[in-house]
Amino acid sequence: MTKDKIYALVAGVVSAMITLASLSGGTFNALFLAFFGPLPLMLAGLGYGIGALSIAAVVGLGLITVIGGPYAAGVYVLFHALPAGITVKLALSRVKCNGAVRWIKAGEILAWLCVIGVVALLGFGLYGHWVQDTFSNAVKVYLDFRFQEIAPNQDAAARARFVSHLAAFFPGLLGGGWIVLVSVNAAAAQALLARGGKSIRPSPAYRDLILPGWFSWPLILAAVGALIGSGEIEYAGRQIVLLLSVAFFFLGLAVIHSLMRRVAFRGVLLALLYVVLVFSGWFSMVVTGIGMIEQWAGLRERFADPKNGQEV
Repeated sequence: MTKDKIYALVAGVVSAMITLASLSGGTFNALFLAFFGPLPLMLAGLGYGIGALSIAAVVGLGLITVIGGPYAAGVYVLFHALPAGITVKLALSRVKCNGAVRWIKAGEILAWLCVIGVVALLGFGLYGHWVQDTFSNAVKVYLDFRFQEIAPNQDAAARARFVSHLAAFFPGLLGGGWIVLVSVNAAAAQALLARGGKSIRPSPAYRDLILPGWFSWPLILAAVGALIGSGEIEYAGRQIVLLLSVAFFFLGLAVIHSLMRRVAFRGVLLALLYVVLVFSGWFSMVVTGIGMIEQWAGLRERFADPKNGQEV
């Protein structure tokens, strides 16, 4: 058996064990494991190619189906195998640009992941409209059912109020969380492989992240729907804005990292920045706003060190 197949088998087993462990309880450790579930698969794919990832995913899915059943298998496919497959396929793609062939850039990968997330969100919305008359009502019914399982003794009126507030943002937050999960795991896998000299493609310079010019238009259209639409159009627009904002959040972080290269003690300042981000949702909105300004006004071109390189 070749080295890449052995690695793929190990990656599949490890990813299956991570998924099963994460489904064993609702503790912080379980959630932490769930977040890094796609990592072994991405290591296989970015290190040995899409074939190795396919083997790993099939092995992992087989183990989970036998041990955990259909529900665990569905979670594995939706949150681990499918994101890893899409990301690796994009990351290992090359495109023609000005007569030359180059690797697809990190910003382009992020943009297409967001587009896929929007398509999935709209698909779930149509399904919800079919089964519960409206997308928003379907979300409320689902959340109410889940919270009844988690806290069966909770006051019904209090649960209804909480579900109503959460449902207003839940699909967009879930989709945005999916983008974060995929992006962080892909970046971690690429960094680990590059450090060991095993990566297929060169690592992008994330501080030079650039989103495609067309990416602003989906956000604008969704924002218009959320602001002037009514009913389900307003609801869907709000969710899409939340999901797409994740890309601008990463762009804002790239701007901050780029500008910090000109500042003394940037390591300490960046560490403080991430601590604040963990505990402050408002500051996350500020970073997202910086990303939006960068997309439309080019902050780095105006203020960054002219010696800074660009991603290739």
